Amino acid sequence: MADAMSSQRHIDKLNAPIVVTYGKLESPDFQRQSRDFGALVKTAGKPVQLIEAPNAITLRWLYRSAIHMAQTAVRHSR
Repeated sequence: MADAMSSQRHIDKLNAPIVVTYGKLESPDFQRQSRDFGALVKTAGKPVQLIEAPNAITLRWLYRSAIHMAQTAVRHSR
């Protein structure tokens, strides 16, 4: 189930532009996860925009929205 729901494991199936956001005041690990995911999408040649919000504590809902869109794209590409 983890494999099926992991956006990182199905980047090749993404068909929509991805926006990854994170707040500069987030934990270092959350910032790293966001940057890593954006880099994976970019390396795969997919359109991605990484946005760092300098004074934000949490933008997780935007990040989760991007993940949800990626998961939806994967499901619909099968």
